[in-house]
Amino acid sequence: MKNNLWIKFGCFLTGYNYELLKECGEASKKSVKKFTAALVIISLIWAANGYNFSSRYLDSNIIGSLIGSVISVIIIIMIERQIILSVRPKIWLKIFRFVLAFLMALIGSVIIDQILFSKDLDVLRQSNVEANASDSLNYISDKSNLQLEIQSNRVQSRAADIDLQQVNRQIVMSGGSRTSTRSTTDSTNRTLSKTNTLDISPLIDRAKNITDEKKRFSDNIDNLILKQRNIHNNYMKNKRPTSDGFLGEIKLLFDFIFQGDSIIARLVYLFWFLLFFTLELLVIIAKISEDKNDYEMRVEFELDNNKKKIEFLSKKVSSDFSN
Repeated sequence: MKNNLWIKFGCFLTGYNYELLKECGEASKKSVKKFTAALVIISLIWAANGYNFSSRYLDSNIIGSLIGSVISVIIIIMIERQIILSVRPKIWLKIFRFVLAFLMALIGSVIIDQILFSKDLDVLRQSNVEANASDSLNYISDKSNLQLEIQSNRVQSRAADIDLQQVNRQIVMSGGSRTSTRSTTDSTNRTLSKTNTLDISPLIDRAKNITDEKKRFSDNIDNLILKQRNIHNNYMKNKRPTSDGFLGEIKLLFDFIFQGDSIIARLVYLFWFLLFFTLELLVIIAKISEDKNDYEMRVEFELDNNKKKIEFLSKKVSSDFSN
């Protein structure tokens, strides 16, 4: 009786037809029991993952977390049925299942490691908060100093503009190098020439110096703005994660595992990843490692028989239409 209940439960999980299975041999029933055991193991693990994920990151209550757990189990069972119920699984289905197993193992190991390393992550998060606070003070101080330098250079650049305008005005008023000749005749009818020259070369040199100085101020402003932008980008890039959300927790976890000095943390993460990956492959390995049982042969026989019936009826209908 207990054996029948377990087989019925196995048929419910795997999708096998219980009435058809009853007429099959012991090998088929053992296959169902084996698949059922694998599904129960995987379902229990993903039920825990679904519950913890819903409770921790979706802020769900107990009922919501249980619903998340049930949804995770249903998804896992539906995925595994794609392999279990395939009478003739193609190579692409197997490749797809291997890739999916890798992704699910990656997600599952991340979720379980966040729970296992929760206290360590809390310590790292608090350390990051303090480090971010110190970096923020330095960032604000550096930006303030740069902003003052930028304002100072802008003031000096405007002063240079005013000086340059004044010098240009003097040059225009001087009219350039100018020579005036005045002729006078004395008692002996001799002509004396007196020449007055206004030399503006010092004004031109001064204008050139002011222009160079103004360009230097402009270059300083551009360099300071670029430096300010680089400081901002580096600050945002090196900002340590402190979020309690899923993405923030993942970044914090990876910082703890891969950027820290703890080899044990890396080994623990690798252990859980390999465990999840192996469990995800449990069903497909069991499927492809054994010969077809009489249940699958019977299903395959009915499939071929139905195809022949359909082909026969199709030919008969075509013959009736032609006549």
